Amino acid sequence: MQLTQVKFRNINSYGNRWQTISFDPNDPGLYQICGENGTGKSTISQVLKLGFYGRLVGQGNKSLTKCVNRINKSGEINIQFESRLGTIDIQRNFSPNSFTLKVAGVEYKQAGIKNVQEYLEDNLIGIPQNIFNNSISLSINDFKSFLKMTPSDKKEIVDKIFGLESINKMLKLIRQEINETKNALQKYESNIRFVEESINRAKDELTAVENKVEEDNSEKIQSLKESFNQLISKKEPLLEKKEKANEAKSKLEDFERKLIKNKQEIRSNLDSINKQKKLYEMDKCPTCGSELTSDEHKHKFEEILSEEETYKKQFQEIQEKSTQLDERMQKAKTALKECESRLMEIETKSRTINSMIKEAETVKMDQQTDGIRRIIEQNCIELDELQEQRKELMKKDGINRLAEEILGDNGLKKSVMEHIVKPMNTQINSILMQLELPFKVEFDGQFDAKLTQLSYEISTEELSTGQLKMLDFAVLLAIIKMLKIKFPTLNILFLDEIFSSLDPNNISRIVHILRKIAKEYNMNIMVINHAPLPTELFDWTISTSMKDNFSNLLVEKCV
Repeated sequence: MQLTQVKFRNINSYGNRWQTISFDPNDPGLYQICGENGTGKSTISQVLKLGFYGRLVGQGNKSLTKCVNRINKSGEINIQFESRLGTIDIQRNFSPNSFTLKVAGVEYKQAGIKNVQEYLEDNLIGIPQNIFNNSISLSINDFKSFLKMTPSDKKEIVDKIFGLESINKMLKLIRQEINETKNALQKYESNIRFVEESINRAKDELTAVENKVEEDNSEKIQSLKESFNQLISKKEPLLEKKEKANEAKSKLEDFERKLIKNKQEIRSNLDSINKQKKLYEMDKCPTCGSELTSDEHKHKFEEILSEEETYKKQFQEIQEKSTQLDERMQKAKTALKECESRLMEIETKSRTINSMIKEAETVKMDQQTDGIRRIIEQNCIELDELQEQRKELMKKDGINRLAEEILGDNGLKKSVMEHIVKPMNTQINSILMQLELPFKVEFDGQFDAKLTQLSYEISTEELSTGQLKMLDFAVLLAIIKMLKIKFPTLNILFLDEIFSSLDPNNISRIVHILRKIAKEYNMNIMVINHAPLPTELFDWTISTSMKDNFSNLLVEKCV
């Protein structure tokens, strides 16, 4: 993705006049964006995010209308960049919303904006939005210290930056298969135990027949028939009970699905309410700065709190119903299992007795015992088949567990990360030397950082705000360099007021490094600082100003 042009109008404080920033692939450089507060400096970063992704992370779709100029009530963004498929043209309109994507001059059409957006992000931009926000476009307001991130946050970013998502997907599929195999093995174990018990019962029956073969045959037949009839008389009530248990289980499952759906809806509503609460608790709108303390806003906030309490009560009621449902479901499953077990036992016994009755016409031992022997033989064949199938499943499970070990955090990923971490540590510490910082940072294969000063390990809590920012900046620049390996055509980096808490000397050192990186890596690096810096430090200046209630920008080449 090689950005060539950004155009926009009626976004935030900018009016109906088109604002244009063009990037020459043969003349990259370091840009300073300067202007008074409220003149639209940070809007340029928002335009990039909205243009590429159609949304602002953490603010939802409602924020899109707030990005539109409140006087003209509409907004447009046009972004052009080069890709392996040719020139990509993105056109977005807000209020009303529309989205058009052209690839090499031909409009890309799919069913629904979501499908087109997915194609744009996955096949053309190729950079997930969270990576873009944490490395390509950074603001002091949402910048997270990489050194202080949680292990899960760092792992997610590192995996996506260095292309380990495919390994994660393979590992997820393998673990799903391991779980499925485990469940299948449990069923095989249960079936094997049942067949073994059937064989033992049949053998017991065989012994009983052999012991009684000398008894009066007619009495024996009569006794067997009575036993058979007793079993049949027990079977019908059990079948009715089984059918009722199945119906009850099915109804409970339907009710469970409804409860789950209700839970999801309530959670979604509570999440939405929490976002609204956070907005009101800030007292000011984060986009336009307007006060949220009017009676209307307070009334609206009270309505939100009341609505939240209602949803919480509904959620508690559903939780109580879920607990009751679990108890009833367990009872239904237990009743069903008991019915099936007793029916199976009746079926086995009835087959055995029926065979004995048919063979009871003669007192010959082989005729008396033939039916039971056949049952034992059939069960033995079935047992052999089950054991062989279990053996194959265990072999498959062993292969999957070996694959899980290879693809896991201590396997292939560890090896890959070790090859990534070493050059990255070298880059970070080289940048730290250029920044004249007396620290050394070493990331391990799990991307946990060890910070030392004069060979003594120290904690990030011991650092000043400025020192921590300088260290994070060194890590960021090293990641940017690694990103250029994965995305060689990437040519944009946006840094919004990241120099806060830094003294002039450190700012000068960072600017010097940024300008060097811009030339070395063919990148356009845009820097916003609260106080304008000397123009001779930069290649380009973008000045923002306000006239007649509308912002304008001016792009000039620094002499």
